[in-house]
Amino acid sequence: MEKEHSDSFIYCIACFDVLLLFVSKFIFIGLGIIAVLLFYVFYKKKDIECLKECGFLAIFGLINLVQFFFFQDNEVLRESARLVIYFFLAILLYNIKVSYSSFITIWRVMLSFCFAIQLIQFFNLFNINSILGKLYGESIFLKVAEYSSITNFRSGSIFISINPYFKFTAISLALFLLNLEKTDGNHYLDYFFIAISFLSSFLCGSRTGFITLFVICVVYFLSKLNKSFNITTILKLFLVSISFVIIIHLLNENFNIQEARLFSAEDSLGYKIKVIKLFLEKSTACEFLFGMGAYDVITSGKLDMDSDIGYTLSYYGLFGVIVYYLMIVRLTYFKHVLDKNERIYLFMILIIVFLGGFTSGIFFNYRVFATIMLALIPFYSAGIKEKQSRNI
Repeated sequence: MEKEHSDSFIYCIACFDVLLLFVSKFIFIGLGIIAVLLFYVFYKKKDIECLKECGFLAIFGLINLVQFFFFQDNEVLRESARLVIYFFLAILLYNIKVSYSSFITIWRVMLSFCFAIQLIQFFNLFNINSILGKLYGESIFLKVAEYSSITNFRSGSIFISINPYFKFTAISLALFLLNLEKTDGNHYLDYFFIAISFLSSFLCGSRTGFITLFVICVVYFLSKLNKSFNITTILKLFLVSISFVIIIHLLNENFNIQEARLFSAEDSLGYKIKVIKLFLEKSTACEFLFGMGAYDVITSGKLDMDSDIGYTLSYYGLFGVIVYYLMIVRLTYFKHVLDKNERIYLFMILIIVFLGGFTSGIFFNYRVFATIMLALIPFYSAGIKEKQSRNI
């Protein structure tokens, strides 16, 4: 029990380390904290297990070496450092056993923290955007996080950028939906945090984010079709739906939310596809297969890659894209020792990575990919180890 509490505390520190420090400006401070935590775990356990999926990171490392040999680009060295950071975090998370209740509680606290920042930005309190600008650097996203009208307001909270933040809210929603099925008793707290996930996503203003949340909800309800819907369940769904409509109506009366950017028709996805097409047209066969060793060599000065698929294709080539998605699928592999609800949760994470990859960086964003690791590795690794030990 003492070790479980200790591991939960380590996980909590790792979570807020990722949330606050996993950006380029502070990444080596963040890495230092992860390294100290990993050393402590090693000191206590005397034996460290390696996550098999880290082998995919090693493949990326080999691609980096080949690229550096051909391109002599220092950008390759920075990407090699990214792989080391992910490797350290993966090993740390795989070697701690977080209690499920602590896991849920920590994610509730993180979502509450991020949502609180959004509300402070919305109501323009405490000069919050100036503070965030000094910490993380000035950004156009801080300009649109100043409320003038709901049409222009968009907030990425502590993530600053919009599209990376919706991955966090989507993961939170998936986790709280899972908790509805895994625990008995009063679920009002779960409904509360599910509502916060939606409201936070709305303030984020990411259309891809809302599409992702919608798909997650569809998957969740489809997973329940083989269960009988009694009158109590139907009544709860009806009350939740009516409450949501009333809240939207009240918000619209005060803030005219139908003008929100979420409902606009700007073709940002078309832009991202255009850049990828440009890369494919101008890249050589070797560059197409194994990447170029830098983000935007071809499109520099005119167009920038702005999607996870585009980043991976331009940096690691088609081979890298295949390796990357094999790694994600492997991490969300439906282990036979997990129950149905847990497998649905892993499938939701896979959906978030796949859909989110069309609009912004995941693997190439320290905070986003690390957040996915936080939601994934300790969850299924601890569960698998516990159930396997019972079968021995």
